[in-house]
Amino acid sequence: MTGICCAFQRIPAKMSSMLDLSPNHLKEVRVQNMKGEVKNIMTRSEKHGKGLRYGFVGWSTCLKTWKIKMGAELFFEFNNSSKLLRLTKVVEKHCVKKKKLRA
Repeated sequence: MTGICCAFQRIPAKMSSMLDLSPNHLKEVRVQNMKGEVKNIMTRSEKHGKGLRYGFVGWSTCLKTWKIKMGAELFFEFNNSSKLLRLTKVVEKHCVKKKKLRA
């Protein structure tokens, strides 16, 4: 599973199914960073068209704690038996600033 680092990390539909998430059945997910630290993060739902999608509460706080910049590409592995979402790789976004042309 991969995702672009943003303030509201959305959970892929396949993983939402594995976690058995529903609006009446939201739960904490154990998320492990690359240093091995595990944090329990609560899930939340939001309307998306006619359906729902799920994400994490306080995701931006986790990113700041783990010193991950917005826009980075994050790679995860999910262990279904232990219900652990493990961050395996972070690819920082490299911006190239455009030079202004003088008139």
